[in-house]
Amino acid sequence: MVEERFLRRKIMVSNLILGRSLMIGMIVGFAGWIVLSALAEFPDPGDTAALLSGLAENLEVSQIIGLISAVGFVTAIFSFIVLINKKLANTATARIGGGMLLFGAIGGVLEMGLMLGGAEAFADNNVIGHSLYSTSQAIGSVTTFISAAGFILVGLTALRGGPMEKIPTIILGLAGVVGAIIILTVGYGGMAMMAFYIGTLVGLVWLGWVCSGETD
Repeated sequence: MVEERFLRRKIMVSNLILGRSLMIGMIVGFAGWIVLSALAEFPDPGDTAALLSGLAENLEVSQIIGLISAVGFVTAIFSFIVLINKKLANTATARIGGGMLLFGAIGGVLEMGLMLGGAEAFADNNVIGHSLYSTSQAIGSVTTFISAAGFILVGLTALRGGPMEKIPTIILGLAGVVGAIIILTVGYGGMAMMAFYIGTLVGLVWLGWVCSGETD
């Protein structure tokens, strides 16, 4: 009896940590991204020079915020993948989606590093700065599309009646559909992508909140 209560408490704490990591990681990552945009004075999406020069003027702060943001997003995605493995371990579609999200998270870190590297190089050589930024956007476009596809696959499990919380999981799936369509039609990097980012923010924070309150 004591052992059973101990095991249940372990699961509760595990879910609490997992849920809080998912919520806090996503909020920190998204907030960091907003701060980076503010440091660059919210330039027009197509104005690369304004973005890089704005980040270069506050380079050390930008690098710190960029690192914090990247850690936040990676923490959130890793927590989500762990949640998928806990609740959807027998669902091949969801596991494939989790793998795609992991690939997307790695790509996001590369994108952030190249963007900040471009800002650092911009002051001395704007050609190299632009080149690094263009590379970051190319990587971001591909890996974000893969992440969107991953969210779609996980979202499909909710439509099939999987054990994951239905509404936020469907929101993630719909966000994935919207993000994929935007990348294929409008292109990556514009304000239209906010629909994808906000959708994933809402879905993941919601799932984190639910998970943190679960006891088994």
